[in-house]
Amino acid sequence: MNLDALVKRGRLPWSPSAQALDLDVWHQYEVPLAGTFVWDGQTVLFTVVGDASEPLSIWAYVSLSENEAEGLQDLEFDTDDELRDFVTGKFSRRNVVLALAYDLSLSEWSPVELEGDLLHGAVKFIQDVVKAHNPNGDPGTELRAGLAAADVVVTQDLVQT
Repeated sequence: MNLDALVKRGRLPWSPSAQALDLDVWHQYEVPLAGTFVWDGQTVLFTVVGDASEPLSIWAYVSLSENEAEGLQDLEFDTDDELRDFVTGKFSRRNVVLALAYDLSLSEWSPVELEGDLLHGAVKFIQDVVKAHNPNGDPGTELRAGLAAADVVVTQDLVQT
């Protein structure tokens, strides 16, 4: 399956193309955060990576085999952590599509073969996006990107203490 054709610019992450049908939301907080839909006759699992409440968010998509899709019908999770672990586990070491959304509007995406887990793949994906938009290493752009990263780390430290 050519998952690269799945995503269309400007679409919502849980409906990345007009051909995405039969949305089944597994987890929602104001917007769908994880679930499945059918695209091109196959079941696709989607999830947000990180936080969907920020202006920029990363979304992941993986095509499930028939056996995997059949096994989803009777799944139940006792906690959000169990659901998250199950979903992210389905992405490890697989061909996936990672997509960037701005205000929940898909803007960029790339097929990726994850060598490890989803979170590490998402970090590499966002680094590649930054490089693609700053191919000459403009110092001003690098400084703003570094400040944004520092803001996240410092803010997280302040919240935890």
